[in-house]
Amino acid sequence: AVVPVIADLYEADFPEVKAAREQIIAVLAKEEKAFRQTLRKGLKQMQQYVADGLTGVELFTLYDTFGFPVELSTEEAYKQGISLSKDWRAEFDAKMAEQRQRSKTARKGQFSGGLEGHDPIHLKYHTATHLLGAALRTVLKAPDLQQHGSNITAQRLRFDFNHDKLTPEEKQAVEDQVNAWIEADLPVSFAVYPTDEALKLGAIGAFG
Repeated sequence: AVVPVIADLYEADFPEVKAAREQIIAVLAKEEKAFRQTLRKGLKQMQQYVADGLTGVELFTLYDTFGFPVELSTEEAYKQGISLSKDWRAEFDAKMAEQRQRSKTARKGQFSGGLEGHDPIHLKYHTATHLLGAALRTVLKAPDLQQHGSNITAQRLRFDFNHDKLTPEEKQAVEDQVNAWIEADLPVSFAVYPTDEALKLGAIGAFG
């Protein structure tokens, strides 16, 4: 019920929201279902800690392994009369700090998005993202499919997009389509247009 109201309210500034209303509602419904499953799993796991109360480490496990927000864990513990250890917050924060450090170490030297460089291999991969997006829309028959991010290094490219998980057959079909376009050695060019004109010519992207 909220999506139609927001879509109508901001239609002038974000017409794409109203155009994709049904898709947005479907995604929200899917996310709500997933969150309800998370709640059930978290509550089930919490019952194993009822006897001895909850420690910060156990609260972190609920958060990290079961996706159960610590605020919900402590609120539910209060409702059920489950005690919390005296230092639960310090214990939880310590585990969170450890996790952040691990993530920071894993990301060291990497880029979260965009091009890592502008040498020929990076530019080729960048062009490949456009081919990949077009192939996905073609194979999946999803004209509204959009890129939601990418990361390009000298070793590989990552392409984020709004669609359900692909089947092995769909992945192969997309790969075959991209390779077919590459083998066709199509000419590549670019031009700069005002947004309205670019859209009329068929440009695809997030404009705002």
